[in-house]
Amino acid sequence: MMKLLLTSITLLGTLSFAQITVPTTIKSFYGQVTATWCGFCGQDGKPATEDIITQAGNKAIYSDLHKSSTSALYSPTAEAIANEIGTAGQPIFTLNGINEGAYSATIVSEIVDSINNFYSTTAANVNTGFNWAVIGDSIYFQSTTEFFTAQNGNYYMAVYVQEDSIWEFQQNYGGTPGDIWHNNVLRTSMNGNFGELIADGSIASGTTVDKNYVMAVNGNWDPSKLELFVVIWNEVGGDYQFVNANDEAGTLSGNADMPGNELMEISIYPNPSKGQFTIKGPETGTINIYNTKGQIVERISKTSTTQFINLQQAPGTYIVELVNDKGVFRKRVVIG
Repeated sequence: MMKLLLTSITLLGTLSFAQITVPTTIKSFYGQVTATWCGFCGQDGKPATEDIITQAGNKAIYSDLHKSSTSALYSPTAEAIANEIGTAGQPIFTLNGINEGAYSATIVSEIVDSINNFYSTTAANVNTGFNWAVIGDSIYFQSTTEFFTAQNGNYYMAVYVQEDSIWEFQQNYGGTPGDIWHNNVLRTSMNGNFGELIADGSIASGTTVDKNYVMAVNGNWDPSKLELFVVIWNEVGGDYQFVNANDEAGTLSGNADMPGNELMEISIYPNPSKGQFTIKGPETGTINIYNTKGQIVERISKTSTTQFINLQQAPGTYIVELVNDKGVFRKRVVIG
């Protein structure tokens, strides 16, 4: 078996992942393009989605894609996915990267039939198994993608974060406007709207790829209601074609008070600081600093054992990431 270790994070002894299992299952990715202000979304889209979930069960992964920037639950990642699929307006039903159109009397049965026909417990050509947890104010993720059969193409693996049980307005649900519980709301991706390239060209059967990510939890999210799932896309001529999806995850355990995904090879001092601190360690490479929204606020080249940083950002917790050919190394820094 050929093994490609593309990124690595050295974890503290108190932070441990269970063994990763890569399922041979094929699942669908269902998305409803919706908006909180949309009356037809409340009248038709949400009830139809609830029916689809009830009938198809765990054979698919379901997401509300709030594409409209004026929807209270808007997500740029949801907008990117909806635009890639080629949707206009809402509610629009999508399945496996295909625009299934607007609501109709037969839309539920058609989508449920497609989900049932696509589903298999044994026939996956490629899939990703993963473990994850929220520890402190960060999400930690570790995965293995396995190609069960030889493939050819540009394969991306995306890690999506969504949230359940959000109490928010919805126009015309049940015939009247008002606040309701919104589930399966896509929030963001940990590694780009369509993920990160994990393998390309001619890919041998048995190839595995390991990936690790960490990101800060947005302060507007409830960490206890977050869910993660992965989607594998094949990029063809700039278009992303759906391949497979998985939400069957393992967990990791650790002390919620610990600093996080520490590496002994680098240190940051002083920490906390007022924004002026030094990164020390033998490794050189590119330094990316992320805010709590997962956005890069600073990018610097580290060319020596010590690197002084003058981070002119609002007080809060930031993640310092050092990237080089040996892997991805991360530490938290607190700006007071």
